[in-house]
Amino acid sequence: MKNNSDFKVKTINFPDEVIADVRMYTKKELCELYGISKNTLAAWINRSLHKFEAIGYTKYQKLFTKAQVRLCFELWGEP
Repeated sequence: MKNNSDFKVKTINFPDEVIADVRMYTKKELCELYGISKNTLAAWINRSLHKFEAIGYTKYQKLFTKAQVRLCFELWGEP
């Protein structure tokens, strides 16, 4: 199995857009930002589970790292 340091998250920057505050968020905070339920969040994550697991995500974690939050913003757009 590859080490988490072997994977890089590609950051996309758009010059005319302001990127939301990239910090650590709980699942509850992310749900509130997007206006969704925890079940919907789980479904969204499962669609791209391989990408999340590549940067260290496990379904039991309570807090999303900055890299995972960045990936959320890239996949689903900014809240």
